[in-house]
Amino acid sequence: MYISRKYKTVTYENRCQIQGMLKNNKSITIMEVAERMNFEYSTIYREIRRGTNEDGVYDAQYAQNQYEISMNNRGRKERILDKNTEMYKFLRQKLIDECVSPQTALDELKKSGIKTDEQYPSKALLYRMMRRGDFE
Repeated sequence: MYISRKYKTVTYENRCQIQGMLKNNKSITIMEVAERMNFEYSTIYREIRRGTNEDGVYDAQYAQNQYEISMNNRGRKERILDKNTEMYKFLRQKLIDECVSPQTALDELKKSGIKTDEQYPSKALLYRMMRRGDFE
């Protein structure tokens, strides 16, 4: 019978416990740390691998900093148009000054033949930029 695993996130307090166990007992195995803390072996293994600093020592603060960096880098990156480009100026004129829809502005942009190194923005991006006030 298959027993589903209960995955848990390693907290800063858990990281401090791991650091204490590894510091106080040099011969402790990863399996023993996992059993004492009631975590999966693979979770502790990955945590120790990620939290080991340049000196080859597990450091809870270093591990927490690495965790926070990876959490901040999650998700899709927001695309921002450069305000100094001809394309941005064209779109701003169409959307704000002439009050045309984003789809119409994109169609006119493609017809205008403006050369750009950037990819044309999507209609959804233009709507987001208008809601945020990026064209003001």
